[in-house]
Amino acid sequence: MDANNYSTGCRAFLAACCTLGLLFSGTQALASDTTEGTKLALATVSSSPRFPSAPAKHRYRVKQRIRHTERRPRTRFVRLTDGPGYRVLRPERAWGTRLLVKRLKEALAEYHLRFPDAPVVWVHDLSQRRGGKLKPHKSHRWGRDVDVRAPTRWLWRKGKRIKVYDVERNWHLLRAILRSEDLMFVFVNYRLQRKLYHYAVSKGYPKAWLSEVFQFPRSKMAHKGIVRHEPGHMHHLHLRYGTKTDPEGIMVAFKH
Repeated sequence: MDANNYSTGCRAFLAACCTLGLLFSGTQALASDTTEGTKLALATVSSSPRFPSAPAKHRYRVKQRIRHTERRPRTRFVRLTDGPGYRVLRPERAWGTRLLVKRLKEALAEYHLRFPDAPVVWVHDLSQRRGGKLKPHKSHRWGRDVDVRAPTRWLWRKGKRIKVYDVERNWHLLRAILRSEDLMFVFVNYRLQRKLYHYAVSKGYPKAWLSEVFQFPRSKMAHKGIVRHEPGHMHHLHLRYGTKTDPEGIMVAFKH
């Protein structure tokens, strides 16, 4: 009886060992197939034109560089400094593209030659040194926008000295600004457009040309003219430069 029990136990032990051996070999084969499948999938992704051939650890850096390029213009900003007939209100916000600074200086110099004894023109915000959002503006991010305070004059009315909009000087300032082919838009209040338009008509400027310059007398919503209506622009001109002829970067014409 003891010999029979011993032989039965040996046979059970050998059967268990064989079962474990089969399970282990099957697990290794499955792992090998999974590894080969993973390698094949990675090779397919790497060879696909939709994915870069660079290692995965570098892809995030490449994406970050692309976003950085899209957010900022491809030109360095230069700072606008005080000049003949004009002053910069905030030097830390007076950075713009070379195109903007050059064209603005040319227009202000022409205005100063015509009115050498007029009060200085105040230039308000352009952009920050490295661009980006500039509160409280919706634009002024790419160095292509600048605010120029509208010239005014003093009058006595009913014994009080008040400051009024100088239509003549504003027209000649606008006329000097319009000489640049790189000017995209001038944003100003619709009421001021009306004054400037009628003044130009009274001076003999052809209405056909004025129709190309002004949005007035069309509706405020009309997408016509270089000079267009924008709420909150009652006391200054908002200039935007940068066209397809701009050699320094891509044209940016986002909504103001």
